[in-house]
Amino acid sequence: SAMFFQVNGLEISNLNKSADGKTISVDIIANHLTEDTDDETILREAFDDETVKEFLDIGVVEFWHETKNPHLTKEEKNAAILGTPTGFRWENNKPVVTASLTKSHPRVQEMLPHLEAGQPVYAASVGGSKVALEVTDSLGKKHRVIPRIKWDHLAIAPSNCVINREPGMNVRLLNKAIMCEFDNMN
Repeated sequence: SAMFFQVNGLEISNLNKSADGKTISVDIIANHLTEDTDDETILREAFDDETVKEFLDIGVVEFWHETKNPHLTKEEKNAAILGTPTGFRWENNKPVVTASLTKSHPRVQEMLPHLEAGQPVYAASVGGSKVALEVTDSLGKKHRVIPRIKWDHLAIAPSNCVINREPGMNVRLLNKAIMCEFDNMN
């Protein structure tokens, strides 16, 4: 399936963290927990605490699923990395990842005008390896469900390429938090 790739011990060295800390924060709906175009549905339980914690520890946010593309060199794979996940929460019963993306990355530069204009151009798909089970619904139709994932990357791509998609904003730019420090007035 195009969405998942087996994890083959890929090591990602030096995440090219920009020295001057020029990053943008985005909120990304990781999945809609609905049937995708491959007739598979990721179950809510796949995003259990342990899975999420591991993703936040080791996961990357990348363009498409390039870090898993066997035809690319290590340099090309590293070049596909847009940033890292910084948080996870449930919002409207959907898994939402907050990520920090490197602003100077050419792909991020390409995305920025669309994100700033609030255009729903991009969506995401969960990547790693999965356990899929076949279940039969009450009408006898077979479906595949995914109760467990080994989640190591979240891929951002143009919405029309993503197999689990719904209309609307799937990748949203967060306004910078303004930190104010006040002197103690006592």
